[in-house]
Amino acid sequence: MLDFLFENIFLVGLVIISGILLFFPKIFSKDVKALSAREVTLLINREPTVVIDVRAETDFMNGHITNAINIPLETIEDQVAKFKNLSKKNIILCCQKGIKSNQAFRLLSKLSFEKLYTIDGGIDDWVKNNLPVVDEKK
Repeated sequence: MLDFLFENIFLVGLVIISGILLFFPKIFSKDVKALSAREVTLLINREPTVVIDVRAETDFMNGHITNAINIPLETIEDQVAKFKNLSKKNIILCCQKGIKSNQAFRLLSKLSFEKLYTIDGGIDDWVKNNLPVVDEKK
């Protein structure tokens, strides 16, 4: 067994690195309140909720959640005043895969927003669950 490990050190290292990379996104999003697409749908239908899409405008136009507000991540800090009045509502942050929305979550939580959530898997997961999107290209 030990001989196998030494003879195949590259493969062993590759397996270890692959395992670490699988958990990499979870490590950096441990403080983020991520909801599944189905949970977000229930929240939108039951409580006052606003969806903020942090993707670039062109990506937003290609398909977004109904009534979502587009505030690109790069400008979100400058535009916080626009949605300060939403602090009593649930705020769902979304992006394509869930990475940028996690960044926006951390930024807004530092600015005292409390009812923040992200969509686990982003718009990709939303579409995968056959939930509706608005396509403004048409």
